[in-house]
Amino acid sequence: MRLSSKSDYGLRALIDLALHASGPPVQSHDIATRQGIPESYLNQLLILLRRAGLIRSLRGPQGGHQLARPPRAISIADIVAALDGPTASEAAKEPSAARGNDAATDLVVRAAWERVNAAIQDALGHITLDTLIQERQRHDSAAMFHI
Repeated sequence: MRLSSKSDYGLRALIDLALHASGPPVQSHDIATRQGIPESYLNQLLILLRRAGLIRSLRGPQGGHQLARPPRAISIADIVAALDGPTASEAAKEPSAARGNDAATDLVVRAAWERVNAAIQDALGHITLDTLIQERQRHDSAAMFHI
């Protein structure tokens, strides 16, 4: 499974917001600069993330963006769904036409793909922003130790 640039950039933006959650709202320009995301593209993603209830946006000179839920309550599956729509495993639940002439093979192949997609969805659902922040902090600590 290959994730889109929307999901990749959206995940990076939400990690940035989680890292700066204790401060004032974060402006999109700051996220774009730190994460190397084109600001106009980031603003489009932030709108989708706000509509999905993952972030809240505050207007005004002291405005910006904040997570709408704790990092432990936002999974990669939530982010992908907000930015790219249903994942492959959710789409697989919809009935699809048989592809070949052999009904038994079609059934076996479809079942195999459903297992693969279920495993992907399970993995995306278990990795939260909190998990990624902890990994980032461990990486930062290890980098400091080696310097």
